[in-house]
Amino acid sequence: MRPEAADDTIQAADWYDAQVEGLGSEFTQEIVQVLDSLAANPLLNARRHPHKNIRWRYPKRFRIG
Repeated sequence: MRPEAADDTIQAADWYDAQVEGLGSEFTQEIVQVLDSLAANPLLNARRHPHKNIRWRYPKRFRIG
């Protein structure tokens, strides 16, 4: 994970903890699970950007957007 992404994850986990105690840890575990699944199979449930050569996957519980 890039340092910038790690910093963003820590900040988001802190925010979730401020909402509900322990939720930040659950968020971090979910992010690690997503990264592990992408490392094992980069194409699994990943979305592809229409113009750039990048793929991503959203966490199941902590949806974005």
